[in-house]
Amino acid sequence: IQLEKGESRQIIIKIDSITIKEIKFDPEDGIGKLNDSVFVITGNHTTQYLIKVTDEIGCEKQYVLQLVVIDNNSVYVPTSFSPNGDGINDWYYPQSRESKQLTNFQIFDRWGNRVYNKSNIKTNEETEGWNGRINNQLAGVGVYVCYMEWLNPDGSFVKKTYDLTLVR
Repeated sequence: IQLEKGESRQIIIKIDSITIKEIKFDPEDGIGKLNDSVFVITGNHTTQYLIKVTDEIGCEKQYVLQLVVIDNNSVYVPTSFSPNGDGINDWYYPQSRESKQLTNFQIFDRWGNRVYNKSNIKTNEETEGWNGRINNQLAGVGVYVCYMEWLNPDGSFVKKTYDLTLVR
């Protein structure tokens, strides 16, 4: 199931050929019970639920429900990119479901040196990101750190750090 953060959806648990005695969710976070077979699941965070269903004679079956929560306020970046000039993944740039304005977008090498810095950039704009160059020279293959800041529509200020791998 895929939900937006805070969204709720009704789920009905029905298994043909058995009479259900009990249904348990593990974890129980984000689950509300309407009746014996109807539940409400709320998208608080991505979770894998184990559902244990017990029938009238005590036999238990287990099912897995994967809940994926999409946060429209989130900004995402890939874990790697390959700025080799082939036109595929040549830019490392922030992405979001809806366009956002980032107040700060920085890249650091593994020694903590800032190798890229740009302020007030929009998400989902490839050329607003890093092209894998440091002082107009190709950056070395390796792990870098991305730091971003942005203001959400609700007024909350977000600071995030991600690892990224540059490959050629």
